[in-house]
Formats: sequence, structure tokens, C-alpha cells
Amino acid sequence: MALTNLETALEVPLRRFFVFERRKKLVFDGKPGRSEFFSDSITYGLEKGLIYSAKTTEKRHRQTIEYKLSEKGKKHFGINN
Repeated sequence: MALTNLETALEVPLRRFFVFERRKKLVFDGKPGRSEFFSDSITYGLEKGLIYSAKTTEKRHRQTIEYKLSEKGKKHFGINN
């Protein structure tokens, strides 16, 4: 099944972060200045099962969520570890 242009665009930040930068976790703090598109990419990744919420903390009335690639996400992006 081919991805739509929007789906491809939503995957780009996740691919860049987890594949090209080889990061193990993505921490999103929800600060108002953060990109809405990046937030949409996280939502897309969660809905497709590519990432999961590994840890949630709250500090000074601000929630921080740590996301990691799921096994499905690792397979999708071609990551073997």
C-alpha cells in the first residue's frame, strides 16, 4: 500500500529523528512554540503504531512525553536493533 503525500510528509520528522540521527527516544514537551506539524507527525506515528509513549512526566504544570519506536516502527524504517 503506497503512502499518500501527506502520510509521507508526516513520516519525514520521525524518519529524520530515529533513522538519520539514530536517536533512541524522542522527548516532546508540548511547549506552545513547538511545531504543530511535528505534533501531527507524532500523532500519525502513534496511530500507525510506529511509535509508543514510553514515559510521561509532569513538571511545573507541563507534561513531557517520551516516545520510542515500536517493533513495527523499527521494521517500517529498517532499523535492526
